[in-house]
Amino acid sequence: MSKQSGPPRPVGERTAEEVAIIHPDRTVQLAGEAVTVRAFGFVEALGLERFAQPITRALRAILGPSKPGERVDVEAIMAALGDQREAFLQLAQVSTGRGRDFFDRLDDADGLRFMVAFWEVHAPFFVRRLVLAASAEAAQRPTGRSSPDSSAPATASTKSAGTPAPSSSSSSDSPAG
Repeated sequence: MSKQSGPPRPVGERTAEEVAIIHPDRTVQLAGEAVTVRAFGFVEALGLERFAQPITRALRAILGPSKPGERVDVEAIMAALGDQREAFLQLAQVSTGRGRDFFDRLDDADGLRFMVAFWEVHAPFFVRRLVLAASAEAAQRPTGRSSPDSSAPATASTKSAGTPAPSSSSSSDSPAG
């Protein structure tokens, strides 16, 4: 836990990085207009779960358990968004306040620009859901070992059947290695 060095700074004195963390909204130029992509609030997100779930399921199928250094398959994610385009467009409309007709008119370059801004703002929204689903799945998965068995080797006797008992004879009686 970090210590604050005094009272919090007024909003006008906060750094751009601090504001971006608190309010990750992004404004982008699309079809000649400034469009703000804003993050969902809690209550709003509750109402959007039915649109987020098919996208989250598709992302889970693509990302699965990752290995360190493994690259994200951007093409697969783009294909999944295409497969879930109606759900994605519902989220896009709520996030921007723009109607479906606005998105239907975007050219490919503006559409991709929007998608990048959308993911910059909403990646944490989806990551939280992915982590929650993975945690719930891990908690339900049997480990195959019980707690007492997992600690047995660490507490077992170090003497094996092939180890001779200590004796008063010389070290020449010990087995050759």
